[in-house]
Amino acid sequence: MNLPAADVWQGLAGAVACAAVGSVFATMDAALSSLTPGRLSALHEQSTGISKVALDRYHRSPSRQHSRWLVGRVVFMALASVLIAEAVAPFVPGWSVALLGALGAVATYGTLAEIGINLARRRADDFTLRFLPFIGLLELIVLPLAAPIAFHGPVPAPVTGVPLPGHEPGRIRHLHGVWRGTHRATYALDFRRHLFDGLAGE
Repeated sequence: MNLPAADVWQGLAGAVACAAVGSVFATMDAALSSLTPGRLSALHEQSTGISKVALDRYHRSPSRQHSRWLVGRVVFMALASVLIAEAVAPFVPGWSVALLGALGAVATYGTLAEIGINLARRRADDFTLRFLPFIGLLELIVLPLAAPIAFHGPVPAPVTGVPLPGHEPGRIRHLHGVWRGTHRATYALDFRRHLFDGLAGE
């Protein structure tokens, strides 16, 4: 039985490395999204050095940070898929290469990201203070791709977990209540108008 060549193992190792980098972006996204504004302010006050600088950068533009992390997750997961597909291509039928690459990327990235996200949500304070200063180096890799998203506007809340300005749950409930009250008042006014018109016609 012949073992795969060294370049196959190198490709698989590169795929795992790419999946690990993508999971780092997912972990930081989960850590910052799980912190309330009050807790973020408290962390900023108690932080020092590079951790304080990193939190200052995040406070200036949270949507820009989350857009970079989103692009980082997508880019490195795609790279992992390509590397896995190239590694297994000599050993499988041609029609299954893309499928195996995608499944391999989902398996590696999904596992690592799930572990990181669960840990980050349990210890969001520690992850923020320890790792936020260093993720900026990884952001430089995806900066050209993330810039158009950050320029276009904030990343939607279903993606980042951070509500858009003016779309906080309390404000949405308030606006919905105002709309319902206005709708009811308009309906009542129309009903009275039709009632008076009917009486006048009689």
